[in-house]
Amino acid sequence: MLPNILLCLFLVPDNVKITEQCLMFETNLAGNDLGPVIENIPKIDQCQDLCSADPECKFWSYKHDEEKCQKKTSDAGKAYDYHFMSGANDCSPYHPSGIVIFDCLPVTPRISF
Repeated sequence: MLPNILLCLFLVPDNVKITEQCLMFETNLAGNDLGPVIENIPKIDQCQDLCSADPECKFWSYKHDEEKCQKKTSDAGKAYDYHFMSGANDCSPYHPSGIVIFDCLPVTPRISF
């Protein structure tokens, strides 16, 4: 059986560079939690908005398949996890950073032989 993969559709204008600290694909920031996990957050930009509205929040991690958001005080504890996308509080997946993420979905590849 093949594992699920994360399919994200996004647009990056030519004048915008994605930095490692800005948007971290397939990355969970373990530890340094700021408050409890926030549930029922259907879109990644809502997680970033919650972080940017909190002066103590510096980073965020979003678990797309469970629609959960965790605000963070640091980007320490970076760990690969395809269920997550993380980012800095001032790096939105939407304008004004220039990056537009339309949606992310877990998909199971189907290969026929």
